[in-house]
Amino acid sequence: MSVSRLALLCLLLATSCASARSGYAPEPAGTELRYQVKLAADLASIDVTLCFRGPMFGGLVPGRAEAAKRLRSLSWSSGARGALAIKEGRVPIADTQREGCLRHMLDLSEGGDLSALVMRVNGHLVASPNVWLWRPLSRPLKLAATLTLELPVGVHASLPFVPTSTREGAYSLPDSLFAFDSHAAFGRFEEHVIEEAGVRAHGHDLVSKGRGPAQMSPRLALQDSSP
Repeated sequence: MSVSRLALLCLLLATSCASARSGYAPEPAGTELRYQVKLAADLASIDVTLCFRGPMFGGLVPGRAEAAKRLRSLSWSSGARGALAIKEGRVPIADTQREGCLRHMLDLSEGGDLSALVMRVNGHLVASPNVWLWRPLSRPLKLAATLTLELPVGVHASLPFVPTSTREGAYSLPDSLFAFDSHAAFGRFEEHVIEEAGVRAHGHDLVSKGRGPAQMSPRLALQDSSP
């Protein structure tokens, strides 16, 4: 792994950048989104079940249009029947369909531009939520979104979400997640807890010890903080 590639990874995980796809919906109806995410043991694919309650303005889309080509399967798991398919970069959902669960699997092979990037560093995976966290085409003005994550044994995640206190692997998703680009990392890296001035932050080392020039093990992606 070159130093330049590692430096790019550090920059990606430490910052958020341009606006992600999806503007606000024109009406103030509220929508609840519940994501159940399961990462494959080989880190090659990700399985997502999205349960929604409320209007899905404009249907379901990835954060960046180019990520649509990663879709490998799509179906209703509850709440509706019939085939689902991508049309013009989105999954249409009828305006009358106000509740249901959709399951979709996405390929995580390397590729994509900076806002929809999937790459590997020393066996770890970086995959932008724009790739695998699909959302309504237009964001509801009132949005409540949560996520639960199931990882392979020994694999950790560094995510741009706030962990909840209800259970391990559960997160609250801020509305800003759908407004700006972000990046997530998965792998067998170390977790660190840093406390300073009464603030606790969690971070991860993406570079394994003893692996050539990358032994510097940069500490990346502070994912949450609490008093």
